[in-house]
Amino acid sequence: MGRFPKTITDCFELPVEATDLVTGELPLQKEVYLVRGEVPEDYNVRKLYQQAEAASLALASHLKIETPDPYLNTLGGALVAAADGIWDGQVWLHGAIGWRMLLSGWRAGYTGDALGWHDRARTHFDAYAAYNESGAFGKTLGNSSI
Repeated sequence: MGRFPKTITDCFELPVEATDLVTGELPLQKEVYLVRGEVPEDYNVRKLYQQAEAASLALASHLKIETPDPYLNTLGGALVAAADGIWDGQVWLHGAIGWRMLLSGWRAGYTGDALGWHDRARTHFDAYAAYNESGAFGKTLGNSSI
């Protein structure tokens, strides 16, 4: 197949060398929670899921957009989730996936101002100033290591 798929159906085929995919069938007659890793037998996975779902909904409801367009109205929750995704507890990072690093002058620092998260903004700019004053240019900051 090479680097790029030749047909649209090739996009859905698993490469022969893929080894980290587990497949199977599970008939669902009741509530099932799949957990990656080991969990103690008496652990309440359902409660953990409900807590995570409640936290996610609370986060997404932080910014509500109301327009005549239902598609635009969903952007508030998406924006807040993205902003929280690039927050590492000390600074806003450049990207939530591949470039999780502090970049000089990167616009993510103003996320807190736009969303009213002024405590995070203060934490970010204090950490950023300390980072720049330390002569650590080119090194990682806090838990933002690559």
